Amino acid sequence: KAARKVSTWDGPVVVSHASVLGCDADLVLAAVAFAESNPNVWVCTSLLGIAGFVPFAAQRVPDRLVFGSTFPSVDPRTAWAHIASALPNASDHLLAAIGTTNAARLQREVQVR
Repeated sequence: KAARKVSTWDGPVVVSHASVLGCDADLVLAAVAFAESNPNVWVCTSLLGIAGFVPFAAQRVPDRLVFGSTFPSVDPRTAWAHIASALPNASDHLLAAIGTTNAARLQREVQVR
């Protein structure tokens, strides 16, 4: 039901915060797959606290993966250290995309609407 609503939504949708999905691995996989098939769906790294999901999302939706830390629960510096360590072979371009440039692009997309 939610998938139908999002697929007809005109603006971007950011799937964020694992606590909403109960840290359920199947739901996180489904969220990333949903983003793969819907160009207006973005994934926030705060959703990906479960080990192994940062590389999974970075491979599948690198252009729609944005940094989030769940602050104040997790300090942004700590969250970024986890992201960087989960992607030890990532290019500077990918890390910059996750850390800043994807979010800037998302912000521009929202402002245009």
